Amino acid sequence: MNYDERNDENRENVTIIWFNSTNENLQVKLKQLREINDYVLYFNQFDQCFSRIQSIENETMILILTENDFAKFSSLIDKSSQIDSIFLFDENSKSSNDCPKVIGAYDNFQLLCHAIEQQINSIEKQFQTLTIWNQKNEILKDFSRQSAEFLWFLLLKNVLYQFPSNQFGKRQFIEKCQMYYQGNSKKLAEINDFEENYRSDLALEWFLKKSFVSKLLNKALRRKDMIELLNLRFFILDLSNNLRKQHEKLRESNEKVVHAYKEMKMSIEELNQLKEKHEKFISFNGYLVASKSRNKTLASISKSVKTSKKISVLLEIQCSIEDINEKTLFAESSSNEKEILFDLGNVFQIENIHEENQITMIKLNSSNQQDEIVQDFLRINPKETNFLILLGKLTFIMGCYQKTMKYFEQLLIYQKDLETIRLIQFYLARSSHLQGDLKRAKDLYDQIYDGLMHSNPINRKDTGEILNQIGHVFELQSNYDEALRFYEKSLETREKTCSSDDPDIAISLISIANLYFKRQKYNEALEHFQRAVIIQEKLFPNYFNDLVKTLNLMGKVLLKQGKSSDALKTFQKALKIQEDFHSNDYPDKIDTFENISLAYEKLKIPRMALVHYKKILAIEQKYLSTEHPQRIQTEKNIQRLSSLK
Repeated sequence: MNYDERNDENRENVTIIWFNSTNENLQVKLKQLREINDYVLYFNQFDQCFSRIQSIENETMILILTENDFAKFSSLIDKSSQIDSIFLFDENSKSSNDCPKVIGAYDNFQLLCHAIEQQINSIEKQFQTLTIWNQKNEILKDFSRQSAEFLWFLLLKNVLYQFPSNQFGKRQFIEKCQMYYQGNSKKLAEINDFEENYRSDLALEWFLKKSFVSKLLNKALRRKDMIELLNLRFFILDLSNNLRKQHEKLRESNEKVVHAYKEMKMSIEELNQLKEKHEKFISFNGYLVASKSRNKTLASISKSVKTSKKISVLLEIQCSIEDINEKTLFAESSSNEKEILFDLGNVFQIENIHEENQITMIKLNSSNQQDEIVQDFLRINPKETNFLILLGKLTFIMGCYQKTMKYFEQLLIYQKDLETIRLIQFYLARSSHLQGDLKRAKDLYDQIYDGLMHSNPINRKDTGEILNQIGHVFELQSNYDEALRFYEKSLETREKTCSSDDPDIAISLISIANLYFKRQKYNEALEHFQRAVIIQEKLFPNYFNDLVKTLNLMGKVLLKQGKSSDALKTFQKALKIQEDFHSNDYPDKIDTFENISLAYEKLKIPRMALVHYKKILAIEQKYLSTEHPQRIQTEKNIQRLSSLK
């Protein structure tokens, strides 16, 4: 047997890679491993194995090696953060290894399988992540990727209810699973059981017993894979209805307060960020399963094997049954495990974060603020009333361009309204644009532009946006003359149709300024940046982050013109805005600090440049590893300037 290769999509949480340089027939053992985790790759050729590991992106890996083969992979093991853990297996000898990623050495295959299963359970705890809603910044229209993710999970269930029903969804899902798990008799038996015996009122039971359907659903949620979630629409809505019925029973009981406990894996950087957002709202990237037993959860934390840079924390969740509404759905399991399942889109408020017996405790209270958060967003974004479109837009803001395209292509099938179709085409164009498919992007922009020009009346405001995007496509193709022509046409259109302080006019001005900067026409660049700043200052504090970016760009132009004092004042103005709205160690301050340091160096004041590089390092120490190139460069700058003192 040369190697057991798979090129289909991994629908498991983990990829198991087994390298064994012998020619031993391991089919029986591989079949047993697949029953634990279906996605198993086996190699006995080193080059093939090494290349495959290097090619895997965004997946967590477990390696099975012999002690003799371990050294061949040592360089890859040290570099790859995706290799979570390593198991040494040799039936002829039981070795040892002090690498922190090595869980253990085994000479018995059954013990190895048991250990791998436990490790996968531990790894899966790392996949539960939380997102933070920063109310102040969202009201001021500084909309971040994290805020987009928070809203995405809040709106998901609403969108699934609105999405046209697919009567074949369940059948298609089962057929897809049968094809994926072919050859895995254990999983196929489970799928057949689901096909024959599943009923809508059994969704909660199927989810809590950690079946294939709950595993696939959780992964689809983490990946924000709307196509898979649409296939699972029937199950998600059934599960929500099950939770609603169980929740009503809880409300009718004598219980006043429910306490639940959850172990989570979190990096130091993530924990620090959470501490900064004290008393803010948080949500999770899927369903939250928690235990009613504090002691059991603490015991699990104490047994956790630390193979990554993440630490275990204890979430202590308090739910006041009397105070919650129908938006805060959770229910107890009927099994002996005494678990609590929280539905999608539940929101919690951080009460406090403290240390107890060297374990970080995060105390959360359930919240009824889901509707208020969405309504606050709609008040400042009154055009975003179509949640089907908004979910795709949020996916786009998160940078998931391929997923955005797949979702909108699916949504386009059901649309008849011309305005909605144009919006979908726009995000298909933008996603193609940012993925580098400039031809498709240009074709879609042209199609939208023609439609807008033939509408009655002509939609001039949207036309300005399309013209600006076409200009950017030409800029990426290095066709600067055409780019400038379209940018100026966009600006002209916007100035005719928008108020003088409209943020869209600032966007066109910045596009023109950036192009002039690229062509080293600094006077023209400065003029357009200055005009953009005047508009953004009128809108302040709304869009404050855009103003910070423009001031930093304008300062760079001034540096190129040799006006270092003016550049410094401009950078300091940007910093003052950031200090008013962000904490001292907010990562986006790094760019401003670097610009200030450069200005001080140009002004031959190395002492002040050093002060600001040290401020950069203080932020990077919280968010970047010691091996990160950006942090290493900062340390070199500090050493260089220290020697000049």
